[in-house]
Amino acid sequence: MLYEIRIHHAAPDRREAMLNRFQNQIMPLYQKHGVKVIGAWTYTVGDPTDQLSVIYQWDDMPNRNDGWGKVENDPEWAAIRAETERDGPIVSRIEAHMLKPTDFSPLQ
Repeated sequence: MLYEIRIHHAAPDRREAMLNRFQNQIMPLYQKHGVKVIGAWTYTVGDPTDQLSVIYQWDDMPNRNDGWGKVENDPEWAAIRAETERDGPIVSRIEAHMLKPTDFSPLQ
């Protein structure tokens, strides 16, 4: 099992739009394509307050690549992005890090 953390950095003044799009449009798209979200978090203390951190669970790298490929090539994603970014980009950048549980991790 592999986990991926993606840290989505909102464009200036676009945090709420990013969270809204993720909750109402991206989560259903992920479900459609079998992308498993373990959890999504925002910061409650300190900086930065413009970030959304999401952890995904994958069986292996081919499963990950297949899942992201399905999402990225879905015409629904293109339509969502065009609609929600009429006033400019919502996300300025995304950091992605692959995580492998240690032997002593409760989450395997």
